[in-house]
Amino acid sequence: MSDDLLDLPEGWKLVKLEDILSIKSGEAFKKKDYSLSGIKLLQIANVSFGKVIWEQQNFLPEDFLYKYPDLVLNVNDVVMALNRPIINDNLKIALLNESDAPAILYQRVASFNLSVKDMRKYFFYYANSPSFIKLIYNNLQGTDQPYINTSTLPNLPIPLPPLNEQKRIVAKIEELSDRSQAAQKALETIPQLCDRFRQSVLAAAFRGDLTADWREKNPDVEPASVLLERIKKERCEKWENEELKKFKASGKIPKDDKWKEKYKEPQELEKIDNVELSELPDGWLWMSADKCTSWITDGEHATPERSDSGVYLLSARNVLDGKISLQKVDFISEQVHKKLEERLKIESGDVFLSCSGTVGRSCVVPPDLKCSLVRSVAVLKPLFNMGEYLSLAIRSPCIQAQIEGKKTQTAQSNIFQGRIKILAIPVAPLNEQKQIVSALRYLLC
Repeated sequence: MSDDLLDLPEGWKLVKLEDILSIKSGEAFKKKDYSLSGIKLLQIANVSFGKVIWEQQNFLPEDFLYKYPDLVLNVNDVVMALNRPIINDNLKIALLNESDAPAILYQRVASFNLSVKDMRKYFFYYANSPSFIKLIYNNLQGTDQPYINTSTLPNLPIPLPPLNEQKRIVAKIEELSDRSQAAQKALETIPQLCDRFRQSVLAAAFRGDLTADWREKNPDVEPASVLLERIKKERCEKWENEELKKFKASGKIPKDDKWKEKYKEPQELEKIDNVELSELPDGWLWMSADKCTSWITDGEHATPERSDSGVYLLSARNVLDGKISLQKVDFISEQVHKKLEERLKIESGDVFLSCSGTVGRSCVVPPDLKCSLVRSVAVLKPLFNMGEYLSLAIRSPCIQAQIEGKKTQTAQSNIFQGRIKILAIPVAPLNEQKQIVSALRYLLC
């Protein structure tokens, strides 16, 4: 017997279940008895933790109410699964409500018929207590499919207070339960409120509202128009250096500068349907993502051979907003990784963008991350250390709306390189970008 039942308050009494209730189990109805509608048949699958669920539902004809009156269940009747009654320390016992009744009891489900109907809720709440669950657990039989016999249940003890005190206990439990449910509902709204807050802050940041005071105090910063010219020069020089490396690797040194004519200027912004680009503060510019970066591409399109360990092979599921998740990650060998690096080498400060499946999440590549990618992740290689600013901008409502408008809707969503390149990015002066990133780190942490 549980130690919890030995020391009872004055006026309480320790009795057996058979002293206050009778127990019955259901009938093994055959499938030929079932009908398409009628009276619900309450089976083990319908008995959940504290409530009845009807995801799996069978019916018996209406006249079974009269054929099997002892098996008819009504509102506030208490039922319990006899097979595998305890799962994760919770008891499969339920109290029928108005939508559950009437119903007919099936085999391997027990119904508790209280001698005093007003005691049903007290018994139900006690049956959910650790003391009663422990009693059930100690009396289980079987291993693979543990069960409890209805012949065992009548002898189990229950602490019995006076009826009025039972009612007060029930009222207090239900009051606390209502408070708990209200608190749970309030907690469920917190993620939505946090998401709204994040979106509001990001929208303000990339409209320039977040740094309005800073601009007033710092009117002489280099404007984004000057930054754009520096980006153009840096982008071209970076391309030329990469081309020269290729020439040297092949042993072919160019005799003149005609090869430089192959350089392609970054794509300009197109008209953006259904997305209104807000007016930006003085010194800011709308730029295409292509202009802000030296290169935009995606991961390997052919399926790389996986291995049990080695180098991370990241996909869209590993790219979360603001971070990389390595909980469910694939691996490739060092040899395969080196082969993939010939086309695309991932570097610290690059920006990842999920571009297939769940589209639009972005983060910055942290230092010392060694990885390759499949095609569901795009890479944006920013200039002038703009990676964190660019990643945060991508997460803002304005750019998310652009992504939504540009992604394809087939078997799964995709946004391809060409459309990523013409995303409109609100670009602030470099010094102001640092202020924005610093503020967002604090507000979104």
